[in-house]
Formats: sequence, structure tokens, C-alpha cells
Amino acid sequence: MNNEVKNEFSEYFYLENDYIDKIIEKNLMVDVFLSNGVRLEGKILGYGSDTIKLTANRKVGNTTIGSQIIYKKFITTLMTRENG
Repeated sequence: MNNEVKNEFSEYFYLENDYIDKIIEKNLMVDVFLSNGVRLEGKILGYGSDTIKLTANRKVGNTTIGSQIIYKKFITTLMTRENG
């Protein structure tokens, strides 16, 4: 891998982290769209290099889901919403 490609990837990686950090700092609600068309909503609790932890607070059958881990590679769009 040449340095040019490596540097472009690094800049993208830091841009992504900065964006997610600001979302967490401002405690914003987000809509997360996955590659299979599913839309998830909640607040981002944290993230790693490959995953995002999202609050869920929704029911699936008789079970209430409190949070979920989403692999970043399956996220197509991450949109913020104003709180309220």
C-alpha cells in the first residue's frame, strides 16, 4: 500500500471518529440505515474500530432491547436528529 492511499484512509478514519464523537458529546438521536434496508434509531453510547453501540429501547417480541452492537461495515447512512 503506498503512502498516498494510506494517508487518505487515515484522514477518512479521523473524520469518522470526530463526527461520532460530536454526536456522543451532544447526546443526539440518530437514524442508522443498514445495507439490508433496516432503519435503527437511538443514541450512540460508544464505538470501536469496527462497531457502534446504539441504545435501542424497543421491543422484539416479548423482549425489551436496551442496546445493540452494529458492525460499521453494514451501515450505509448515519443521520442525526435534533433532540426534542
